[in-house]
Amino acid sequence: MKYSAYIIVGVVGVALGAAGMRYFSPEEQLSTTNVVRLKDPGTFGTTAASVGGVLYTNNQYHFTLRYPEGLVLKEFDEGADSWTAVFQAPGEKVGFQIYITPHASDTISGEVIRRDVPSGKIEDLQEEYLRPDLLVATFWSEAPLTGRNREIWFIHGGYLYEFTAYAPAEGMLREVLQTLMFTD
Repeated sequence: MKYSAYIIVGVVGVALGAAGMRYFSPEEQLSTTNVVRLKDPGTFGTTAASVGGVLYTNNQYHFTLRYPEGLVLKEFDEGADSWTAVFQAPGEKVGFQIYITPHASDTISGEVIRRDVPSGKIEDLQEEYLRPDLLVATFWSEAPLTGRNREIWFIHGGYLYEFTAYAPAEGMLREVLQTLMFTD
């Protein structure tokens, strides 16, 4: 009888351990991370980090930011109330772009992100606070012309903001986003 109790406890322990490993395994965590939900954080703070650089003001989407000197700005009207700005060093893979498009929901899922990334290739999708008032989705994407890119997306005021930078410029992109201020 004593041995059968040990066997039962052992079997139950193994079963609980296996269930725990399955529940807490990286694959399971990844699948829940892939359903990122971003909520519009509402009013952004009134102060931002001062990293110097050139002040950019966008009156259509009501925001300002600072970007490094040496980057050339090009803006494109994409139609349907969508817009792109490219900030890039001439002839180099140094810079970032912003794409803004209407977004009816106050959340966004990993499925929407996968559908909207042209190559469909994304890695390490996470939700994080880039600063206390800025909740974002971050991930890596792959594109034929630009290679590996850092993507930082968020929702504000009925629009989806997609910030994309060449992989080596991830730090620069994060610094730029520290200066982002909404004026509405």
